[in-house]
Amino acid sequence: MPDGFDIQVSGMSELRQRLEAMKQRAANPGPGLLRAGMVVVAATKDHIKSGGPGWPPNQTGTPLLFKTGRLMNSITVNVDGDTAEVGTNVFYAKWLQEGTGIYGPTGQRIFPTTKKALAWDGHVVRSIKGMKPRRFLYIDAAQSEKIRDVFANYIVNGGPRGTSG
Repeated sequence: MPDGFDIQVSGMSELRQRLEAMKQRAANPGPGLLRAGMVVVAATKDHIKSGGPGWPPNQTGTPLLFKTGRLMNSITVNVDGDTAEVGTNVFYAKWLQEGTGIYGPTGQRIFPTTKKALAWDGHVVRSIKGMKPRRFLYIDAAQSEKIRDVFANYIVNGGPRGTSG
């Protein structure tokens, strides 16, 4: 029997390089955040295209929030440092997301501010209940898992399918 034994470890140089690359990606999360934000953008567009959970079609027969495609086409992701923000610049999106009147943040009926009545398409009313929220921008459990996986893949591998990018 030999008096001693030797252990040889191979691949340490490659391991150090991979760990250093992961450290650099963790210090610069922007590309990973952008990829993760795109998961939310895609899911939000799917919510709008599919008509949402139990929303009736609009008067044109298309999904409720897809009359012209303006809302869906306005969904973007913006990355600033270590923050990713998904949203839209469409002015009416807030009312769709939060609801209006008794269903919205104020919890009160809508009354005219400069006239005695509200009027549209031949309807004239003194007040209106408002509109229930039609939340199109949200993250559910499946999206949350996908976001985590996309971001983790960026840190570990540098991008999709192990690419470096």
